[in-house]
Amino acid sequence: MPAAFFDCVLPATEAVSAPLRGVKGRMTRKSTRLEDLAQLANMSIATVSRALNDNPNVSDVTKRRIWQLARENGYTLRPTMPVS
Repeated sequence: MPAAFFDCVLPATEAVSAPLRGVKGRMTRKSTRLEDLAQLANMSIATVSRALNDNPNVSDVTKRRIWQLARENGYTLRPTMPVS
């Protein structure tokens, strides 16, 4: 799938696009975790992981939604370990 595919912006509801905030609107964690994205998207951690890894069993709409949430919340993918 081309990289431009994930650059599209979908309209999101307030509950889905809300960044992780704590007391007085400050970020509560240094970085966003996979679990945080799953909670924001109201999906399982496995589904979010599959979407971020471009699994063909996840719909394109779901992938776009997860990637949008990841960008909005500053989520970065960790490099994968080489297979030996």
